[in-house]
Amino acid sequence: MLASIKNFLSDRMGNFAMATVIAFPAIFGGVALSIDLTNTLRVQSELQDANDTAVLFAARYFKENRRVPPRVEVQKFLDANSSFRIVNPRLVFDPERIEFTLTSQTTVNTMLMRYFRNNRTTYNALSKANLGFSETLEFALALDTTESMAAEGRMDALKVAANQFLDTVFDAQAQGADVKGAIVPFAQYVNVGTRMRGQSWLQVPRNIDTRVTTRQCRMEAPVIGQTNCRNECWPAETINHPGSPGGCTIRDGAEFCSPPSPGWTENRPAGCENRCDNVYGAEVEVCENVTTGELITWQGCVGSRAYPLNVQDANYRTRIPGLLSVECSKEIQPLTATKSLLVNKINELTPWGATYLPEGVMWGTRVLTTGAPYTEAATRGRGNRPVRRVLVLMTDGVNTLSPDFPTHNNADRALADQYTREACVEAKAKTMDIFTISFGSGVTAPVRQLLQECASHPSQYFHAANASALSDAFSDIADALLNIRLTQ
Repeated sequence: MLASIKNFLSDRMGNFAMATVIAFPAIFGGVALSIDLTNTLRVQSELQDANDTAVLFAARYFKENRRVPPRVEVQKFLDANSSFRIVNPRLVFDPERIEFTLTSQTTVNTMLMRYFRNNRTTYNALSKANLGFSETLEFALALDTTESMAAEGRMDALKVAANQFLDTVFDAQAQGADVKGAIVPFAQYVNVGTRMRGQSWLQVPRNIDTRVTTRQCRMEAPVIGQTNCRNECWPAETINHPGSPGGCTIRDGAEFCSPPSPGWTENRPAGCENRCDNVYGAEVEVCENVTTGELITWQGCVGSRAYPLNVQDANYRTRIPGLLSVECSKEIQPLTATKSLLVNKINELTPWGATYLPEGVMWGTRVLTTGAPYTEAATRGRGNRPVRRVLVLMTDGVNTLSPDFPTHNNADRALADQYTREACVEAKAKTMDIFTISFGSGVTAPVRQLLQECASHPSQYFHAANASALSDAFSDIADALLNIRLTQ
C-alpha cells in the first residue's frame, strides 16, 4: 500500500495532466484575450485612420464644391478606406471656425467576452479638420508652355488644373486671408514685358531698322479695250488626287504624328465661258515708293547672364540681357491679389518653343523676392505675419536646350540639368517652399529624379500621368498651402 502511494506521488505524467486540466481555462483565456486585444488595436487604428481620411475628404469636397458633402458620399468614402463596416457617420461643419468634425463607429466580435454573453464591442472615432489659413501666402506658378504641351491635350489639361488651383487658393482670400499669385510661362525664354524697358536691371539693345524706301519706276502698257470675244466651252473631266502617307516628327521631345490620308476623285462638270482678248495702248511710266528691309523691335524676351549669375537672384548691376529677333512665351504676370488677372493669363497660354527649365525656376524665384527685378512681394504680412513664399514648377519634358549666353541655342542636356539643380538651390536659399510636377508620358526617370531633388521635400514632388492626375496634383498642393489639416 505504501509503495502504491509512493508510486502515485512520484508519477509526473499524472501530475502534468491534472495541472493541465486545472490550468486550461486560464491558458485559453490568455490566448483569447491576446487575440481580442490584437484585433481591437487593429480595428481601432484602422477605424481612426479611415475617419481621419474621410474628414479630410469632406474638407476638400467643401473647397471644390463650396458645400458640405452629403452623408452618402462620406459613407462611400469610409467604405472604400476600410476592410470592415463603419456605420453612423455624422459630419458637422462649424462655419465660424471653418472646421469639420466627423464621428463614426464600428463593432467587433470578441472571442473571450462571448462567454460572458457580450460578444460584440462598439468602438468610436472622432476626427476634426480645419480649413483655416494663418499666413500671408505669395505663390508663383512656373508653367512649361513649350511646343510639346500641344501633344495629348496637355495644354488644355493644364488650364483646367491651374484654374481649379486658383479657385481653391483664392477661397481663402474670400475668408479674409492675404493671398497673391504670379504666373511665369516659360519655354526657351521668358517674357518680362515691354513695359520693363528702361529698368536698371535690364539691358535692352536698340531696335534694328533695316528699312529703306526707294522710288521705283517701270514702263507699263494700259488696257484700253477688248477684242475677239467668243464663247469657249470645255468637256467634263475626272481628276484623281493622290493621298498622303502621313508621318511623325519629334518637337521638344514630343512626337507629333499626322495620319495617312486617302486619295480622292474630283469630277469637274462641262461648262462654257465668254472670253475676250485685251487691247493695250502705248506704254507709260508707272512709279511707286517701295520699302525693303524690316524694323526689329524688342518684344519682352530675355536671355541669361553669364554663369553663375544665370542661376542667381542677385547682383543686378550686371544686367539681364533683352533679346531681339527671338520669340518667347506669354508675358509674366507678376504677383497680384486680383484673381481674374491670373485666370486671364492662364487662359491665354499657347504652346511654343523648346524646354529650358532653369528659366522657369529663376523667374519664379524673382517674382517672389522683394528686390529687383520685381517688387510686388511683401516683406511682412498683415499684422506682421510671416510671408509664405511658394514656387510651383510644372513641366512635361526634359531639358532640350542649354545656354550659349545670352541666348539658349545649345543642346547640352547635362549642363541644363546642372543649372536646374543650382537654380533650385538658389530658390530654397531665398526661403522658397518648392513643389514640382512632371506631366505626361515624355518625362524620363532622370527628370523625375531631378524634379524630386528640386522640391523642398520628396513628398512635394508629383508625377501626373494624365489630365486627371494633374488636377489631383494641383489640388493636393492647394490643400497643403491652405493648411487643410487634422486638428483632432
